[in-house]
Amino acid sequence: MTADVCKRQITIQIGGIVQGVGFRPFVYSLANNLGLAGQVANTGRGVELLLSGPKEAVDRFLHTLKTSPPPLARITNIDISPYRGPEPGPGFIICASKDTGSTATLISPDIATCDDCLADIFSPSNRRFH
Repeated sequence: MTADVCKRQITIQIGGIVQGVGFRPFVYSLANNLGLAGQVANTGRGVELLLSGPKEAVDRFLHTLKTSPPPLARITNIDISPYRGPEPGPGFIICASKDTGSTATLISPDIATCDDCLADIFSPSNRRFH
């Protein structure tokens, strides 16, 4: 079997409370940890991803996305479709927000600073101290 046969390229549209909750950095870290290429951006409908890599890594990415999203995220839908465009360059990037013309995304409520973040900003050894 050739490498191209084992490769999977998809676009993913994610709706729900996925903006303002650390979702793009979560996706970026997950994709990089799995060696996937592509990009992620906010849109008027939620978050949009282009993902490319070995089928097993893409499947693992999707499983983790569905079962372990960021704590404040609330995914209401995930639409996956094949991507038939040019192969993305190496690595994974966070893109600027895209203006899609329509807006149908949910807004997260104001959330108090979590205990982990408070520990970060009050720890003298942390770069975020004070």
